[in-house]
Amino acid sequence: MVLLALKLQEFNQKEEASTLVERALQKSPGQPYVLRYAAKFYRKEGDVENAVKLLEKALKITPSSSFLYHQIGQCYIDKLYALGTDRCSNGPDDPASQEKASLIEQCRHYFSEAVALKSSFTAAKLKLADILIINEEIHEAETIYSDLLKLEYSYPEDKQYITYKAGQFQLYQKRSEPNAVTHFLEGFSIKSNSKQQKLCRTSLEKIAKRRLRNNPGDIKALCILGAMYLLDGEEPGIMKCFVKLKLQELFNEE
Repeated sequence: MVLLALKLQEFNQKEEASTLVERALQKSPGQPYVLRYAAKFYRKEGDVENAVKLLEKALKITPSSSFLYHQIGQCYIDKLYALGTDRCSNGPDDPASQEKASLIEQCRHYFSEAVALKSSFTAAKLKLADILIINEEIHEAETIYSDLLKLEYSYPEDKQYITYKAGQFQLYQKRSEPNAVTHFLEGFSIKSNSKQQKLCRTSLEKIAKRRLRNNPGDIKALCILGAMYLLDGEEPGIMKCFVKLKLQELFNEE
């Protein structure tokens, strides 16, 4: 019933889906998997409070479930994003500041518990890193990315996403464009035509285009584009970048 409800929810048949969820909860009020799928339904509907209530009930039945800790953390991070992640300027005694601080602490707790229970839980580690960044714990977040980059992944999309997130971290938190480009290129070079690879491509293109707007002969930008053409196997693009680089070299010699 709850799985059918989630599918109906995707097709915007919300009334029928809601009825199915309610019936499922009446028939199996103590089944953790029913509770967690029902919670997913309510979270997607924006009813975070009801989702948390169901997940906490499931957690009492299976207290060692890293998945449930992760899902509760996801509910709290949804609430945090709804309020905005910028720090309030009205001081720590401001109600909005206090609410955000409380949500950050809740997220930190639940994602940390999920990771403690399952050290290989990559999604929970990434969410924990997001919260640490929001809380300006940059060194701790960097440690998480460093550990994740060392791991082997069964699916290329997972590795691509890790390199993308690590690149974003280097670009916006560490202000290191060279390190960001290295991570984006690593993700882009992995042979998997995925959404994650497209994210890496888009990030590289943005960096290269921004540099070329400031300087049409920017060597670093041309090298980035040349590397992308090389990985794509596009010989005309490679030659175009090579010619521009050679001309730039000749002009510099003069």
